[in-house]
Amino acid sequence: MGKSEHNGVAPIREDGRNLIEVHVAGACIRPVNGRWKLLAAKRTAKRSLFPGKWECGGGQVRRGEDFVSAIKRQIFEEFGLDVVPYQIVEEYSIHIPGQQSVIPGLRWLCIASAGKVRLNEREFSQYRWVDFPVPPKLDWIGGLVETLNGLRLPPPEAFYAPADAISDTQTPPAKPPGSIRPGFVSNVAS
Repeated sequence: MGKSEHNGVAPIREDGRNLIEVHVAGACIRPVNGRWKLLAAKRTAKRSLFPGKWECGGGQVRRGEDFVSAIKRQIFEEFGLDVVPYQIVEEYSIHIPGQQSVIPGLRWLCIASAGKVRLNEREFSQYRWVDFPVPPKLDWIGGLVETLNGLRLPPPEAFYAPADAISDTQTPPAKPPGSIRPGFVSNVAS
């Protein structure tokens, strides 16, 4: 801590001077034919951050939102899907030019509910459901392939009764079990 931060000189929240942008990101999965599929989307070429790169959705946390509300809203706005945020996968940082220089974020593993993807074409140009391990041939945002392939996923039947048959475009509502919490490769301390 520098001298200027000692004895009440450093700004506090009531000063309103240190407002920052914070993000959430998802890794949305759903079971298809007994395997997990991951929702991947390609950012439009007009995006200011990572134009044309593949990712899994997310964005800014709004004033008054907690992280769970933010990831649910973001995935709905971008893909038209309701999700159940299941577990934090990692904390991440986006390095940007300017005064803030770093945007901190939390990535969530989310279980996607029933329904067809309704892509927000202002943000994304295309989407697809991909298998694990995720295909590196897509031009992903740096470091994302390693994070996604580091996930240790529970068997899909841990979330859905065997009678719940689904297709590639539909799945039953998510039913995360209370006792199953898979481990993840993450920066978040457990």
